Parts: sequence; C-alpha cells; structure tokens
Amino acid sequence: AAYVGDELQGVAEVYKLVPDDEYVVYLDIYSNQLQGEEVSFKLWDASECEIRDISEAFTFEANTEVGSVDRLEQLSIEGISYLQIPLQAGTNWISFNVTQSNMSLNSVIKDVGLTDGSVLSSHEGKYAEFASFEGWKGTLKEVKPGVLYKLTVPEVASLKMSGKLAENQVNVSSGWNGIGLIKETPSPLAQ
Repeated sequence: AAYVGDELQGVAEVYKLVPDDEYVVYLDIYSNQLQGEEVSFKLWDASECEIRDISEAFTFEANTEVGSVDRLEQLSIEGISYLQIPLQAGTNWISFNVTQSNMSLNSVIKDVGLTDGSVLSSHEGKYAEFASFEGWKGTLKEVKPGVLYKLTVPEVASLKMSGKLAENQVNVSSGWNGIGLIKETPSPLAQ
C-alpha cells in the first residue's frame, strides 16, 4: 500500500515471480498535488500478521513511472533480512543468520533440487534425510541460527529465505565446536 502521511494513496496485490523467488507489485498511485508529496509504502505480512514498513520512499510527480516490467525498482522491508546461500552439487557447509516463524526443515530447506537421499546433519549429532514422498525425516526437525550444518544436494542451487536478523550469540562447549555464522556484509579472511 502507498501512503502520503497517514492517507492511503494506492493498494495492490503482491505477486511471486517464479523461478526467481522474488515478489513484484504493480501499483497505481494518485494524488491531488501534481508533485512534491513524499510517498511511503507498507506491506501486509500474512505469515507474521503484521504490517511492515518499506525502507524506500519516493517523491510524487504526476504522470511518471518508477520501475517497469523490464527494470524493476527494488524495495526493502524494514526489519527483514534476506539470505541467499549458493549451494554446490555435493556437500555444503551452511548456517543461518535469520529466523522466521517456521524454521522446520520442510519450510526452510526447499526448492533447491532435493532428491531422495539428500542429507542434512549438524555437529549436535542430529540428522535428517529427504524423501520426495514425505519431506525431511530424522532427528533434526528444524534449523537454528549460529549452528553449522552439512547439507548434501545433487545439483547446483540457491537456498533462499527471509526473516528477522538473528542475534549473534553462540554457545560454545568444551572440545571441538562447529560454529556457523553468516555476516551481513562480506569480509576478507586474514591469514
């Protein structure tokens, strides 16, 4: 939805683009002013039953377009982080720095070309195996931020999810620890 101050200026439905796993909205905005009003945006998040603020705002100008079918204008939701983990065919070490209301394996680790026998395991001794007819089965039921996981997939894919940024508190035990942490920004490795 588009607003000028607290006044609603336009509403539209959000559509999911496949295979990009991105969302788009085509929104007409109207105003009694020809230009100069600041237009802000909000999104209804049905999964959390919350109205979320969009970070970007635009200055209204009559008869103009922002973005197009060929050149989408990207908007970001405040308080929501997006995670995209590139996966290689074979074994991958992964971790999560975001949380969402449903962190079950069937909700988080999906749409990555899983086949019967794909395996996810943790240093905590838990594991799950994927079966196409029933999803993930095993002792590992959900993923947690800060835990390092080993995921086996048959082909190159990209694991995508969104949620709230997790706190960076990690519990360390005596002995070896597998600690998984994805920073928000890339940083070089020091020797």
